[in-house]
Amino acid sequence: MKNNFDHLSGTILEKLARFFWVFSDPSRLKIIVFLLNTGQEACCVNKIAASLGMNQPAVSQHLRALKDAHLVKVVREKQFYRYSIADAHVKDVLTVGLQHLWEETGGRE
Repeated sequence: MKNNFDHLSGTILEKLARFFWVFSDPSRLKIIVFLLNTGQEACCVNKIAASLGMNQPAVSQHLRALKDAHLVKVVREKQFYRYSIADAHVKDVLTVGLQHLWEETGGRE
């Protein structure tokens, strides 16, 4: 992928805005971080909700947004849906964001 930002169409910019919007909610970020920390293990909604102290319907809604943004993938196993991080780019996006924050704050919260 080239890094030339001169010719980005309005459609691409709208998709990019929607992509970054998904990262704007702390609950969605908690889910992403949780799934990153589980490694390759796919988790069901109930496990994610219980582990994060969130209610299941809220987690389901957040997972839908994450799935729509192609940040998580879902596999059906019998009656359960199991979620995991879609690919290494998800971790890369968070890593760059954290590096930017730490650079701005000198590593302080």
